[in-house]
Amino acid sequence: MGSDTLQTQFSCNVCEDLASGQWRYWSDYQSVSQLHVGIENGCEICRILKEGIKASGQETDVMWSLVDTGAGEPLHMRLRSKSGTNWKGNLEFYTRSKHPSRWPAFGVGREVSIDPLSEGCVNLVSDWINDCTREHIDCSGPHPTVLPTRVIDVGSEFEEPKLRISNSSESAKYAALSYCWGKIPFLKTTASTLSKHKAGIPFDKLPETFRDAILLCRKLQIRYLWIDALCIIQGSKEDWEKESTKMAQVYGNAYVTLVAFISQNTYEGCFPRKRHLATSVEIPCQGADGTMPSIYVRNALSAQHEELLVWNESNTLTTRGWCFQESLMSRRLLIFTDTTIVWDCLTIRECECSPKPLDPIREGYHSLRRSCANSIRDDLSSDTLHAAWTVVVDSYTKRDFSHITDRLPALSAIAESMARWTNDTYIAGLWKGAIVPGLLWQNIAGWRESRKRLSPYYAPSWTWASVTGMIFFDEDEEFATKRKCSVIEAVCVPATLNPFGPAKSGHLKLRSMIFDVSLVLPPNEFAGVEFRIRGSHEDALGHIEEYSATLDVCDEGIYEIKDGAEHKIILITYTADYARFLLLQASNNVPGAFERIGQGSMALPTEAGSSRGIESDAGSTEEITLV
Repeated sequence: MGSDTLQTQFSCNVCEDLASGQWRYWSDYQSVSQLHVGIENGCEICRILKEGIKASGQETDVMWSLVDTGAGEPLHMRLRSKSGTNWKGNLEFYTRSKHPSRWPAFGVGREVSIDPLSEGCVNLVSDWINDCTREHIDCSGPHPTVLPTRVIDVGSEFEEPKLRISNSSESAKYAALSYCWGKIPFLKTTASTLSKHKAGIPFDKLPETFRDAILLCRKLQIRYLWIDALCIIQGSKEDWEKESTKMAQVYGNAYVTLVAFISQNTYEGCFPRKRHLATSVEIPCQGADGTMPSIYVRNALSAQHEELLVWNESNTLTTRGWCFQESLMSRRLLIFTDTTIVWDCLTIRECECSPKPLDPIREGYHSLRRSCANSIRDDLSSDTLHAAWTVVVDSYTKRDFSHITDRLPALSAIAESMARWTNDTYIAGLWKGAIVPGLLWQNIAGWRESRKRLSPYYAPSWTWASVTGMIFFDEDEEFATKRKCSVIEAVCVPATLNPFGPAKSGHLKLRSMIFDVSLVLPPNEFAGVEFRIRGSHEDALGHIEEYSATLDVCDEGIYEIKDGAEHKIILITYTADYARFLLLQASNNVPGAFERIGQGSMALPTEAGSSRGIESDAGSTEEITLV
């Protein structure tokens, strides 16, 4: 009997679109009883769907809906309670590549092994690495590469791992580990343990995450592994300052970076804890040629794939500040999620649950990773990279730090890469060639913590790096064509050996339209403050009584406003009817200079489409120094 005949025979009102191959997204949930009707009429597909629901243990009090995930992909089913108040989970139905189904709706999946160190898993990972190193142009790089200052020699079943001191020209393949330290103490290399670790590190004294990484490297025949806690001397400021400047090379040159995506501390291990949830249930069915090519059902695994992007804030690792640049700098990531292993290189993303590549990486993220991993192409202009930098800061400042003073060092590898490809000068979180748009940052209220100015001095007040909290940039193309502010001088002196770390001092000299203002106190609960324009410029702005600005700092009702201090605003950009400005306060430390304390925007009154007063007064600009 031919497949066309069988498809016609098995079609029904419940799933006829599946049988015909023209399946669609069902927005309405249906009851399991409807599947029973299809089964009574001889529908094989309804039987498969019903068996899948039964296998999930959700057969009673459940409604189901199917989701079209694209040709060749597993068929997804969403489950919820009959009342609609409780989500019951997602299932996926699939066939195996050697035994495809006659129904196109059931795409191909791949089984997930319970043991991530099994021969099948290790072979799959080896294939990913080999395909990437041999065939992916974007991922190409010299291998072996010069080893970091120190690496872990992973040893063998009969030999303990040990810390190896590399010579300056020694080359070899090595893996790097990206993980979350957590708050539970664990074994580290210190000045007192350095000699012991060079002789050998007892395997059973290492936390589980380190042990898992070492075991995998042994299986993959990668002799060396870089782990920051073991390869940087902890407690040594000198070694930290020296080694932290090399993060771009450490992760950029790694043969592969192992990402312990799910672990909240070093004792939870690299490998997925819920791999048992990826096991499937077999549903036999008759094939068109008389064979029995089974359909398989399991908990949907692809729902986790979107969580792997570095912009996601819902996972412990993706909220850790240091892991941000570790992911972006690496050419190849091997990511251990809750249930599966995912491959993510500069060219492709794949998962062990499917023989097909995952959805393409978001272009902005992909371009940024290519540039950071030293695989940039000529079509990425400096403007493109400067724009990407604001995306970096937006996402990066959502992340957590055990030590807030790591905020710039943990971004220094990305900054170093950007500097190399833009040939621009880095100034404590901003770029000399993009200072004006870089000034238009906002410290968003209500994100996890109070917004504070870092103390002791960390960076100039005009850069986002001087404050805590989430930073957001807001500039459009219209602003870029109407810039009013010009940069006379921008200087920043690094506080450490790392030129991309915190600053010792810095100043910015600007020329623009500047107005004296009087503040109307106190600020409101959202750190907003009202002000009035003083002096002759009041008429130029159309006699509007008050404007508002948002303060950069709001620490439980404590603000930076000083009684009796002089305040000004400086226009950074403006259009015919709209301006962006900074709110400034006279500095107590540098006579004649001002500090940024806030920012805002104002509507400008217009006549016949042009800004009254502002356009005609365009020549009345002055210089001011910000510190």
